[in-house]
Amino acid sequence: MERFRMAAEMSAIDRAKKHFASTAPDPFEVPELGLTVYPKHETLADRFKRRELVQRKDYDKASAYAYTVILLAMDEHGKPLFKPGDRLALITECDPDLVEDIAVKCMGGTEEDAEKN
Repeated sequence: MERFRMAAEMSAIDRAKKHFASTAPDPFEVPELGLTVYPKHETLADRFKRRELVQRKDYDKASAYAYTVILLAMDEHGKPLFKPGDRLALITECDPDLVEDIAVKCMGGTEEDAEKN
């Protein structure tokens, strides 16, 4: 009974924040790189920043995946694994399947989702 009363007393924003916290993406292994990626929990601001970057005329799908990796792939301390300056290397010097797989998983997708793209 007490639990239900406490839940009823939560404001709408508190409920929304609690829901968001409960949907954090799980870390995943990238054995090819010997890394564990801790995806950043993408906020609405993050999502629109990423979309704005990739919708520019000079960016293609490869750049979209690269920027997704740059913006969302973190280490266990929440620090980015890649820098914005790594975009060109990610799209021209790295395994495209691996970059795509990391990007899709950072967005909460699965290996099957990556294979569809």
